Amino acid sequence: MLAFGPYHSLAALFDWYLESEASEPGSEPDWDNRIYLHLVLAHQLGEVLALPAPLRDEARGLLSRYCHDATAEEKRRFFEEQLRPLGLVAEAHRRGDPALLAALSPAGALGPLRCPASVVHDLHDTIVPPREGERLYAELCRLERPERFRLLVTPLLSHVDLSALRRLGDVKRLVSTLSVIFGEP
Repeated sequence: MLAFGPYHSLAALFDWYLESEASEPGSEPDWDNRIYLHLVLAHQLGEVLALPAPLRDEARGLLSRYCHDATAEEKRRFFEEQLRPLGLVAEAHRRGDPALLAALSPAGALGPLRCPASVVHDLHDTIVPPREGERLYAELCRLERPERFRLLVTPLLSHVDLSALRRLGDVKRLVSTLSVIFGEP
């Protein structure tokens, strides 16, 4: 099994989103992730929250071209004017069904896992922070034969910044992490 940027607990992740809303993102990639999260929430909760159809349509359109055609200025403007006032993270947190969040989380459900597993997480991920991958790995290591599991937290597979691909040491660590699944090279 190979997991890229996984969460351990969806409830904990939503708690973290709510905590993160108290401060402004510190960098452009963090802003990009914050806006993306709000667009996804607008898309997923649009009908439930009875958001106006034109707003839902505009959010869906921006989301569909988010990674390739939308400018940073357009994203930020839409966020400030349309999304921020809605308090989507707080609303999603308030509406979260604890039983459903638990059912959608791997936390506590890894006991039957019999295959090797590698968890790879972006060091700077602000959609699913690395601590979630670390928690998942910690639970895996409490299972029988923990040597079957690997964790790599690295900037190598960043959502936004590909410059880490030039660091050979990180590439070597990635290959080593994957070797538990595919066998030794």
